[in-house]
Parts: sequence; structure tokens; C-alpha cells
Amino acid sequence: MARVWDSSLEPTERFVLLCLADAANDDGRCWPSAATIARKTGLSERAVRYSLKALEDAGHLTRQERPGTSTIFVVHPCTTCTPAPRAPLQEVHPTPAPRAPKPKRTINSISSKRERARRCPDDWHPAPLPADLQAEVSQAVPGWEARQLASMRDWSRNSPNGAKVDWDATWRNWLRRELNNERRLARPRVSGPRSEAGDPGELGGMAAAVVALRAQRLAGTG
Repeated sequence: MARVWDSSLEPTERFVLLCLADAANDDGRCWPSAATIARKTGLSERAVRYSLKALEDAGHLTRQERPGTSTIFVVHPCTTCTPAPRAPLQEVHPTPAPRAPKPKRTINSISSKRERARRCPDDWHPAPLPADLQAEVSQAVPGWEARQLASMRDWSRNSPNGAKVDWDATWRNWLRRELNNERRLARPRVSGPRSEAGDPGELGGMAAAVVALRAQRLAGTG
């Protein structure tokens, strides 16, 4: 094996010859397959076969073919010889890099909406209302719509949630909510079933009339 180190071989051929010398017996004989040499050296089988042919041509080994079984190689390294042709480059299969972590998802639409949200501008004026909503607002007391607009502007200036993106939509929702609140407050409340005879005031008046009629009858018969 020391003679292999002293040879002037190409690195790939020297590696193959070292593998054969390591497996050889005292007579320099060994019989590993090309697949075995490739596994031990880490080379491809194509590069191993090419190196074996170059080593044989340069006189570093002798090949003894045995039909139906493995080939016997007799290793006899030469320290001075004509260097064999350069072996082809080994095929390298790089190990793929680990998968990179997925970037954190950001929702640009939400961030852009937050950037556009603002408090009600002083120069903002409501757009015309839908026909059904305008009909309900028209039935309110005079000045109701103006008071609601002032209330909404005041809420926008002072509330932590007073910044909005679409102030026309906010205005419409504000009006609908206030109209619903007023309907609920104006609904009469009934505490219990009402008597068919009427309320206590009506009953008291009827009783007084009956007493007066009886007094008149008594006076006429006296």
C-alpha cells in the first residue's frame, strides 16, 4: 500500500487503487465488484470502471476475468510509469438545503385600511341618503337630522374608535341605529290586563252619577 502512496496517479485512480490494495491478500489478489468499490470510495460506478481501465492500461493492476462470477484484480503498483489519461470528473449530487421557514403572513389589505381610517373631517358633508332611509328621517321632528350629525362628529372626535374609513356608510348606520332606538322608546308599555269597564276614573264618574240619580228620585217621592 505504501507504493500506492508513492505513485504519481490522479486522485481518483489512486483512491481506487488504495481500495484494491486494502482488500488484497498477501499475493496482491482481490475480487471486489465495481459497486463495492464505489460504495467504499464514494465514487460513481462509472468513475470506478474508468479508473480500473486506466490503472490496468498503466500497469498498476492485472485483471483476470472469471465468467459467471467476480473479476480478480492483481495489484502491483508501479512507482514510475506513464500517467494514465485523466479520469472524468465524478458526478456530484449536492444535498438539497433544508426548506426555508415560511415568511410570516401579513394582510396588506387590513393594514392599508387602518392607515386610511381617519376621524370625521370638519369639511365632510353626508352624501344623499337612500330613498327608504330618507323617508324615515323626513318623518322625524325638525332639526333631528342636524342634531344627529353633530352627535356623530362629537363621538368621532372623542371616542377611541372614532376613526373610520367610509364616513358615508358610518352616517347611514348611525341614523338607522338612532331611528331604531327611538321606535323602541316610543313603544307603549302595558303593565297588566285592562278592565273591560274602563279605567278607575271612568268608574268613579259612573258611581257619582248613580248616587245623584237616586237622590233625585227620593226627593220626588217625599
